[in-house]
Amino acid sequence: MPTRPVEVQFRRYDGVVKRQVTASLLGEREGEVRLAVPFNSVFQTLRGPWTPATAAIYRFWRGGWHNVCTVVSPETRRPAFLYCDIHAPMEFDGGRLTVLDLDLDILVHPTLSYRVLDEEEFAANCAAFHYPSDLVAGAQSALASLEAQLQGHCGLFSDGRLFTLSADERAALGV
Repeated sequence: MPTRPVEVQFRRYDGVVKRQVTASLLGEREGEVRLAVPFNSVFQTLRGPWTPATAAIYRFWRGGWHNVCTVVSPETRRPAFLYCDIHAPMEFDGGRLTVLDLDLDILVHPTLSYRVLDEEEFAANCAAFHYPSDLVAGAQSALASLEAQLQGHCGLFSDGRLFTLSADERAALGV
């Protein structure tokens, strides 16, 4: 299946683009948008260009308050961990996908052990940017939902599929 480029932007509440990268659209089905970011992709960040050693498959859901990024190791060429970003629901026009990144994340290991990251940054930004109560509630609800799914090995985390690459994902990443 041919892919097309999609500009992915993670923005702060004040509209500043924190991080952006060009990804390949793998498909959209039942509200899930799948994107591939191959090895050697360059992210533009507030600190300048950044080229991570990893590759990734991003999954975003229309109306969802999070994404799941399957991070692929350069050594094994297999999924190493998941990184879940909490954000306001995405905007996607087919060529650009934009999210309001709320600086609250979860790192998930293949055993489904996990660690919540950046809670202090989230709290600081809530105060600094005066997040409205519905934005804070949405972020907290998304975090609670993901934690419940991880603890119960259910929902997104019920079958291990997020730690498995499909044929089209492997092809897009060159693994």
